[in-house]
Amino acid sequence: MAADARSQFVDGLRVTADHLQHLQDRLREAVADLRRAIGLGRVAWGLRVRVTGGAVLVSPGVAFAPSGVRLALDSDAALPIPAGAGELRLVLRATNADRVALRVDGTPTLITLTTIPALEPAAAPPPDA
Repeated sequence: MAADARSQFVDGLRVTADHLQHLQDRLREAVADLRRAIGLGRVAWGLRVRVTGGAVLVSPGVAFAPSGVRLALDSDAALPIPAGAGELRLVLRATNADRVALRVDGTPTLITLTTIPALEPAAAPPPDA
């Protein structure tokens, strides 16, 4: 019977970038499968929204963009409602960065992802994936 692909670490093994890449790829596949099972373009948990005192409050939670990217808020977010704003929509935007100190010959080696909640006019073009 076949088992799932994996990296096998044993005493004395010289771990290479290939071993670590294989490990990361298998983990990413498993996470992508779970995200598809929950549903892309959906809230997985939390992200409750309420309007109070001229602001939109968003609770912590996780959603998955249609592309499968994880959109997460770890703490409450308060977004002021612009004066005279018409109909608005709440969007979560993902932004990548890296740790400059860990670059090798200018190549990013540790990529981060930050989710930024924002209010935008409902008539604006639809958000990208």
